[in-house]
Amino acid sequence: MAILANLSGMFSPMLSSDDPYFYAMIAKNMLINNDWINLSYAGQGWLDKPHLPFWLTALSFKLFGINAVAYALPGFIFHLIGAFYTYQLAKYLYDRKTALIALVIYLTTLHLMLSAIDVRAEAYLLGTIIPAVYYWLKYDNSETLKLRYLLLGSLFTALAMMTKGPFVVITIFSA
Repeated sequence: MAILANLSGMFSPMLSSDDPYFYAMIAKNMLINNDWINLSYAGQGWLDKPHLPFWLTALSFKLFGINAVAYALPGFIFHLIGAFYTYQLAKYLYDRKTALIALVIYLTTLHLMLSAIDVRAEAYLLGTIIPAVYYWLKYDNSETLKLRYLLLGSLFTALAMMTKGPFVVITIFSA
């Protein structure tokens, strides 16, 4: 039910600020200009944020057309990835019951629900930081499959860095 409540927001208009419109325009410019490297808005370079959310939004626009659902879809998918790995991490550290409670808390936190449909950085960050923490923990505690955990931990760390910059490494490795 919590996932359905989160999903329902995908079909409503954008919420809070002008940021969703602004970020959607940057992704639209990437797609229309076929320039996936240089971020721009109104003819000016945009250097404020790393590229991953814009790349994923532009790819979604390419696949599903330029519309609000296509804009929100990548962020929502990363929100669900964060939910899945919240469950996995809690189950690994504690037990299934605790993992279910953690999952319900994650899915019903209003700020995270808004982040998933308004596509704020938190949706992408939790969908990359939590899996990175999970895989680095598994890497540290495992005798087998170390290469798999190393590669997955590195992948999710890299995705997190491409979302918010190198400072996310502090969050991941301090956990």
